[in-house]
Amino acid sequence: MNEFITLQQVKELWALPGKPLPSTATIWRRRRMGLIPAPKLVGRDNLFRRDEVIRLRDEYLNT
Repeated sequence: MNEFITLQQVKELWALPGKPLPSTATIWRRRRMGLIPAPKLVGRDNLFRRDEVIRLRDEYLNT
């Protein structure tokens, strides 16, 4: 289960140094832009693939 992360962990991965965590609305906006992969609904929780989140974040921040 280590390959999947919660929305809170996605926020922590996308946080820039010295800045507050992005809001939930910001995360979902980035999701619609294709910068964050689609979540998997498990029960009532949205879980994201950690490796995909990191890969897309790194691509976005390096361009």
